[in-house]
Amino acid sequence: MPVTFTTDVPDIDSLSLDASVAEEITAAWNADLNNGEYRLELRDDDPSGDHPPYELETTVPFNGTLEHTIANILGGEQYSVRVRVQTEFVTGEWMAAEEITKLIASDSITFDAIAETSVGLSWSINNDFRGSHQIFRRRADYDYDGQGRLVGSVGSDLNSFVDDSVAPDREYDYEVRTLTQWQYADSESASTTTDSIGLKQHTVPPRGWHAEVDHPSGTPLTPQVLDGAVRRPTINGYPRVEIPVPFRDRWHAEAFDDAPLRVWNDGDREPIEVLEHRSLEEGSGSKQTVLEGRGGTQLDDRVVEDVDIQPTHEFVRYLLDTYTDYNYTVDDPQADQEPTTLQTADTNLELNQAVAEAVRDALADDTIPLEFTDDGRINPLQTCEVVVLSGGNADDQYVGGEAGEAATVVSFDGLDYTIPSGEVGVAVRVGLIGSDPPTLSFEFGGTLLTDTYSPSSRSSPGWFEVGAFLPSDYSYDGTSTNLLVDIVSSGSDNYPIDVAVIFDKRYHDRSAFDNDVHEPGGHLDSPTEYAETIPIDLEVITTPLAISDLSLEVTMADGQAAPELALGENGTETWNTATDTTSHSITYSELATTARGRVSVGYDDTLSARDATPRYGYEPQALDSLTLEATLDSTPVLTNRSFDGKLIQVMREVFGIGNFVSEARWEDGGITIEVTQLGQREASVDPDIADYSIDRQTEDVVERAVVYGGAQQITRQSVTVTVGSWVDLPFPDTRIVDGKETIYDGSTEYSRGDDYGIRYTTQDGQPQIKALSGGSLSDGQTVSVDAEVKPRGEFTAGDVVDETDAKTLIEDIPGLASKQMCDQVALFAVEETGDAIVDASVTIPHDSVEWSLVDAIDPDRLPGDGPWQVNDISPGESETSVELGNGQSADEFLEEVNDRTKRNSERV
Repeated sequence: MPVTFTTDVPDIDSLSLDASVAEEITAAWNADLNNGEYRLELRDDDPSGDHPPYELETTVPFNGTLEHTIANILGGEQYSVRVRVQTEFVTGEWMAAEEITKLIASDSITFDAIAETSVGLSWSINNDFRGSHQIFRRRADYDYDGQGRLVGSVGSDLNSFVDDSVAPDREYDYEVRTLTQWQYADSESASTTTDSIGLKQHTVPPRGWHAEVDHPSGTPLTPQVLDGAVRRPTINGYPRVEIPVPFRDRWHAEAFDDAPLRVWNDGDREPIEVLEHRSLEEGSGSKQTVLEGRGGTQLDDRVVEDVDIQPTHEFVRYLLDTYTDYNYTVDDPQADQEPTTLQTADTNLELNQAVAEAVRDALADDTIPLEFTDDGRINPLQTCEVVVLSGGNADDQYVGGEAGEAATVVSFDGLDYTIPSGEVGVAVRVGLIGSDPPTLSFEFGGTLLTDTYSPSSRSSPGWFEVGAFLPSDYSYDGTSTNLLVDIVSSGSDNYPIDVAVIFDKRYHDRSAFDNDVHEPGGHLDSPTEYAETIPIDLEVITTPLAISDLSLEVTMADGQAAPELALGENGTETWNTATDTTSHSITYSELATTARGRVSVGYDDTLSARDATPRYGYEPQALDSLTLEATLDSTPVLTNRSFDGKLIQVMREVFGIGNFVSEARWEDGGITIEVTQLGQREASVDPDIADYSIDRQTEDVVERAVVYGGAQQITRQSVTVTVGSWVDLPFPDTRIVDGKETIYDGSTEYSRGDDYGIRYTTQDGQPQIKALSGGSLSDGQTVSVDAEVKPRGEFTAGDVVDETDAKTLIEDIPGLASKQMCDQVALFAVEETGDAIVDASVTIPHDSVEWSLVDAIDPDRLPGDGPWQVNDISPGESETSVELGNGQSADEFLEEVNDRTKRNSERV
């Protein structure tokens, strides 16, 4: 008799994709096939990972060219291609690859319909794509990092746009970004100039003062300007002038209230826009009217804004863009970046402090499978108990080759924590069942689940979830208990059970339990006794400075990798996760002042299979230590702010946070607002024209700072007491909140004053306890301690010889969550307030600087490094006095830090 058999086919050796030609992908592969064909399939990928199914692209005969070009596809998109061999009888394994197709930038920008306040532009589209065109605009006379300002977006099939947010008589550069979900391509820039608004050009005298006031009729009046015109430049305010003119009744008429006013001096336009005040004065021998004008009038507009978190300089730009049509230059602030440890933990106390409050609450309620060990580890507890049954039902499909009877009591030793209601899982592995099984009842932990259950016949073992019958509010306290499976009425067939389990549904998925033993009469790989991953959120850290980079590093037992580490992107609860690693880092896409971390523990996945059920996941993997680090950026940031006021008032508040100064000038045909920090720009006038006076005081200098953070509830710590002697409590570098401690031994709770004395902190930050003679505590007795404790940080200036004589600042800042952050703020306190406070008065003559007071202040003439803040402005007729401050008092520093951390915590 002939023998029939099917031969194997060789699989694809390799697959490569080439997308160098627009709207095409060429697939090439290697294989050694002498029969059948190659099947090529294509998939249009989704960035979210929710990919559609593959679709047939083509088939190629076995002796054909092992290359195929896929044409007419979109540019800038990712496609997956897979290929396999197939014959009439056999199919091979798929070989797959992915590639992003070439995206060609749109180009040839042209302009049309150019007007005073609008620009129409169009461009050529060079390939089919799915996405949009983004239009970016830059002022040609400004320096930008990047594309400039995004002014609009249109669909992929549109090639024109009208920008109606431009100013008259300005040159602008435009770029068009061709954007898909996977990549982008930028066009070359093109420039155009908007039309002038057609103001009448005036001939003004090259010397002296000249003014024009618009009459309600529309006719500008040009009064004779008398001697004594006064320019009043200022910082962080409005530019003003006083123009004396011959007295006329008309100047005091209502018609000239808030009339447009234009002023020139020596042929140069001054930053003045409106006539706001007229006063009658005695001049030299006759009456005169003083016309008082002001510029920056758009800074009067009301601003109503809420800021979650945003760098101060970006917010100022947003305000000026949104509420004015002024030109402006806002300098990026001077900023430093410094690596900083936010949280480190390698002891029992530090690990307790490091985890989030929700984790500590769950530990107090005994509803999380974690144990904080005395040797300073976080150990996962067993989350699934597996009981293997044996009896008279023999079959190689059962664990160990045999199963127990239905009428049985399964005894569970229990778990070491409470599984909360809704999360209790109970399941049995049911064996072979004939067509006439018995009717059953189930009882778990003394609770009757169901008294009538009629199973179906089955030809192979599988899992049945008894826990489906549990009441919805049922919780399991972890104590030893029984599962009773009883026969209500018998049938001719058995209901064999070889495995029963209790499990926590938060960490185990019953549908993923193994159904088959690893070998005849062998064991199951799962359910594992320990969870694969137990995520542990860390305490949210809020920082006084912005975060640019964040990293988390852990040490696990025996040097293993953690199942998962996660960091919150930009401080949010959007987690960026890495698996099987000991470290993870991210870069914030925008500055934020919040750090979130998550560590995980689970089972030891390095152990080999054992000869028992389960074969894997039978030993825990503990966390030894963790370190959360950040790069702090000193860029001034607004956090959780709400504004409602005049634009000038809002800007002044923001300037105080960012150490900015501003002034209004007339440049390029309009008002321009200049915003910078003192010392950022080179002085444009002679620095010797200003007079400087300095006052220096050391009364408020801080040489040593001790900072306490927010209170945290720490439980289940132990200490051995000594009668009559102080011993250290297990809370180093902390202070216990007065009266918020509990000393106990089992169910016995001891009383302060009767049984023990307590020092809530000491000079070195070490709380202590003493067992009192005559009390209930015995010498050498070990007791448990629960307490609310505050982390403690300290820093002393390096040149301090005797700490006891140092000028010391001691402060509680509830927004700080770790010792490391307390240390950092203590360091900041000494750095910010450890030097003498210097106040400087700078007197600047107007004639020499015109409107550029900021440029006349030379920080090199001032002691110290800054930053210098403007505390007061006193404009006079011929000069302006500017009061500057360098350094903060302790009270000012603490108010600022408390305010920042409070706003950060409110945002969290």
